[in-house]
Amino acid sequence: MHYEIARSQTDPLKYGIFERYASLDAYASTHKSTEAYRTFRPKMQALQDSGELEVSGSSYFELGHGFVSGS
Repeated sequence: MHYEIARSQTDPLKYGIFERYASLDAYASTHKSTEAYRTFRPKMQALQDSGELEVSGSSYFELGHGFVSGS
């Protein structure tokens, strides 16, 4: 798995977190069963419920094309 966090160029209080998993099963079973997830998720839900945090997301399947630049 791989995580990357990015901050908005126009809103310094807006962040995006990109999560990458080897498969859908790795996300659905492995990730959600970790102690870190089970500890963090209720805290994040409380922030969502209070309106302090907005969570949105989309899922994508990688196509195996592209590159990572060294610069």
